[in-house]
Amino acid sequence: MGSAPRGSGGVSVSLEGKLCRLGVLRYTPKGTALWEAQLAFPQVRLGLRSTGYCVLSFEEELAVVASQRLRQIGAEITVSGQLWSRKFRDTRGDERFETKILVTDFQEKEHSDGRQNGESWRADGPWRPR
Repeated sequence: MGSAPRGSGGVSVSLEGKLCRLGVLRYTPKGTALWEAQLAFPQVRLGLRSTGYCVLSFEEELAVVASQRLRQIGAEITVSGQLWSRKFRDTRGDERFETKILVTDFQEKEHSDGRQNGESWRADGPWRPR
């Protein structure tokens, strides 16, 4: 699958949760860095508490930073970005939907070694803590 398109039309979102899956840093043929992770977050539907899951998509320099800093399953983070969705047909011909958050900003709640950390990282560069 190619990279998710950036830019216009997305709904802005902010979620706080725990990392439950980490991806591998990859590069497109044009050299754009891509990294994905999955976030588990608490949600309430019809008065019932449950856990929601969302794929986080990081691009360019933010992908490199996130892949280096977010290395522990269960790490608590807050992310902000744009919702991105697409409809497609799988190999069996069934219609499927995919939704991701195209991350523009993330903040770690604590380091993997337990130290508290208030650093935030933004996609609008420069690539250093906010």
